[in-house]
Amino acid sequence: MRALVVSDVRFYRESVARALADDGIAAAAVESTAASLPAAAAQASVALVDIDAGGLARTMAGIGGACPVVGLAMTPRPPIAAAAALGIRAFVGCDESLAVLVRTVRLAVEGEAVCPSSIAALLFASLGRETTPAPPPVTALTRRELEIGRLITRGLSNSEIASELFIQTTTVKNHVHQILRKLDLQRRGQLASSLRDA
Repeated sequence: MRALVVSDVRFYRESVARALADDGIAAAAVESTAASLPAAAAQASVALVDIDAGGLARTMAGIGGACPVVGLAMTPRPPIAAAAALGIRAFVGCDESLAVLVRTVRLAVEGEAVCPSSIAALLFASLGRETTPAPPPVTALTRRELEIGRLITRGLSNSEIASELFIQTTTVKNHVHQILRKLDLQRRGQLASSLRDA
């Protein structure tokens, strides 16, 4: 087995490479910007990449899918979602031991996905934020749009709203269109829940 350790911090990459070598895993250490990165990755069984460093996408492009990648997190809140989106499926957190690092490297070579619970929690939290966007704020509505929205929730038609506010029906229609667009709604009936607390 041959490991490639990629980090822009020299003592870090060399220390990790030495720790792997002490456990019988041949390791080479390179910078993420090294011209030799693609060739080194092509000869490696696994790459260990510092995911906290800038240029992670460039680093992953340099590795180019030549081997499985283990993400090394140097901070408590690494960019896990970005790393996972780039194809990294095994991680070692900053609080893990060298024994865990070696075990993760060996499992990654076998095709296993490895993720400590602290990193998994960050990943799930970031996925939750991405899949449940906050509804558009009612504060985006003008005073007049808010007034018309409330009349709609009372069940008034466009012509009834126009009569109550002494404006043209076409003006009401334009306001209704803007309200639905700003609140990202499809139908008038959806307004009630959006305006309930406004």
